[in-house]
Amino acid sequence: MCNCGRFLLTFGLRLTVGVMLSVSVVNAQTATGETAGPLEGLKRLFGQTQRPAPVVEPAQVPATAPAETRNLVPTASGNRVALVIGNDNYQRVGKLRKAGADATTMAGELSAAGFKVQLHHNLNYRGLVKAVETLSNSIVGGDQVVVFYSGHGVQLRTGNYLLPVDIDPSSDSEVEKTAYALDDVMEKIREAKASFALVIIDACRNNPFVGRTKAIGATRGLSPVEPPKGQMVVYSASKNQEALDSLNEADPSPNGVFTREFIKRMRRPGVRIQDLMVEVQDAVEELARTVSHEQRPALYNEARGNFWFYGPTTVTIQNPSSADPETEAWTAAQRANTAAGYQAYLNAFPSGRFVTAATIAIRAVAKPIAEPERPVVSLPSSTAVTEDAETSFWNEVKVNGAKAYFNAYLKQYPRGKYVALAKIELRKIDDKEKLLRAKEEDERIAARARDQQEQLVNEQMSWDKAKSADTVLSYTRHMQAYPNGRYFILAQTARQRLQKDAADLDKQETAKKERELRSMEENAWAFAERSNSEDIYRKFLVKYSASRYADEARKKIEFILALNAELIGGKYRDNGDGTVTDVQTRLQWMRCALGQVWKDKSCIGTANTQTWEAAQQLRVDFAGYTDWHLPTINDLGSLVSCSNELQKAWTKEGIGCKGGHSRPTLVMEAFPNATASKFWSNSPLAYGSKMIWYVDFGEGSAKQDGRYGANHVLLVRETSK
Repeated sequence: MCNCGRFLLTFGLRLTVGVMLSVSVVNAQTATGETAGPLEGLKRLFGQTQRPAPVVEPAQVPATAPAETRNLVPTASGNRVALVIGNDNYQRVGKLRKAGADATTMAGELSAAGFKVQLHHNLNYRGLVKAVETLSNSIVGGDQVVVFYSGHGVQLRTGNYLLPVDIDPSSDSEVEKTAYALDDVMEKIREAKASFALVIIDACRNNPFVGRTKAIGATRGLSPVEPPKGQMVVYSASKNQEALDSLNEADPSPNGVFTREFIKRMRRPGVRIQDLMVEVQDAVEELARTVSHEQRPALYNEARGNFWFYGPTTVTIQNPSSADPETEAWTAAQRANTAAGYQAYLNAFPSGRFVTAATIAIRAVAKPIAEPERPVVSLPSSTAVTEDAETSFWNEVKVNGAKAYFNAYLKQYPRGKYVALAKIELRKIDDKEKLLRAKEEDERIAARARDQQEQLVNEQMSWDKAKSADTVLSYTRHMQAYPNGRYFILAQTARQRLQKDAADLDKQETAKKERELRSMEENAWAFAERSNSEDIYRKFLVKYSASRYADEARKKIEFILALNAELIGGKYRDNGDGTVTDVQTRLQWMRCALGQVWKDKSCIGTANTQTWEAAQQLRVDFAGYTDWHLPTINDLGSLVSCSNELQKAWTKEGIGCKGGHSRPTLVMEAFPNATASKFWSNSPLAYGSKMIWYVDFGEGSAKQDGRYGANHVLLVRETSK
């Protein structure tokens, strides 16, 4: 494929800058009647064939060439320059599979489109810096520039960074020092005053640092950018998206999804970069969707005017940098060795240095042909003609520009005609390398200063944090982090103070707990004395076996046991007034049912019955108390006593005494002449219910009856003794 150059060449014709001539060769007809492009016309004129592009097969180019070429290709005031980087062989983070292949493919396409390509693979940090510097130094004001980077990238707080293959960071700040900022790339291009710059970043992959002890950067993707005026930035994927290297394991393409779709469209003539990107965005998004993935390239555009890889109408060829136009035209004519070739030279240079030789050559090879229209032929850089092998070699050396190439020339041609120029170029390269080394040393010094400053700042922040927390742990952590720091002694002193305060506080807490325990012991003893219960005294002894009240509690228990030996049925204390007190429940009971009279230590008469409603309304004054009332079902049930002891525990679920037993089921010594009948409780079956619980002392069981039924009544009151 031919590429567009900064001026047109008509067999070496020197033209005034900006002037373009129409030629018959551009519209030459093939033998079949088809319109041939400028290269085909040149082939027929000189009998030469086009040499293929070095990396990829060039795309088809248009065959017509109107005079207007603005925004098509670099004009006389600007070249096309490209920097292409493919990093996939990372040493300490995950390797990539297709970054290098993407770079190689893109380099070939850009070269075919007329770009002077600087291609690099697997650059370390120094190599990355040098590559960008070389690009910046090679840009002349007005040039068109393309930068293509394929590899790992990461989004940090301070921007987006392109990662060299030797990256091995431990923090965000380390990445900032050992990776190349995308903003710096754009700034270098801006400073070089390129007329247009396209920066393509195929680095929107997963964060290569995920899984490290300390998280670095965002999980995936790059953050949006604001390119300088005249620049366009393209990401292979949008924010928080991951760019696909392949669709699946069986994907046969050597390139990533973005690159393969981009190069398909960049070969088409007449497609503006803005329109091309819209197509690429849609194509990538659709292709990713086939594998249930989200990927849509992102475009950030601050470019002015239009840019094409291949213009819509005109094909022009960059002038090779070998001999002068007349010499190139004469050399081309000699190589063609045809009458048409020599005549073309005479038409272009009627007073040239080789007029006589051309006239003789025409006579020698054939009858001179009629003078054709003055053609303008676009000569591709890939078919540039040099004077000799040394010049051809020298041209390749200059195009590459590497130190090793100039040394190779000097070794190949130690007395060649370009030796002086080669040595000058080597001195320039040495000077640049010295400047680069000096700059790198300055950067290292600055980095050390930044590290020291960052260390001081971090130490200050740690100290402030420790003081704010004011804990033993915070001061300990600061001392561990900065054992030789400015505040180590202060942290140590503060920690000792806190440790002493903590020890004093522990003593105070211990004394407080002892006081609380003594207070609890005093309260428990006071409660036991108030209860005057064998059970409570025993519980006190279990909990406070070493108490100073332990001996007294044992004496109290002995006294109660002796006292209980005189109780009725071991449970009831005779109050001597027709009542007994249950020493366990501390309930005071009338010994006679309602209707009976207490006389001569017995109940005289017959107990009468009452409805539950009437019993609730009773107000009785007996034994000096007026707060007598119906007992609860549980209180009433506590009176049940089974003589056969088969069922001692009373329940209100209807279970009474079992087997043969005496009736009524009461301690008759406490309740003499009691009736084996039904006695009301004050407990309804449920709230609002008309059924009321009662105890049948014939069986010792609990049952229910309507509140208007008639049952006996035995009254009770609570005591505090």
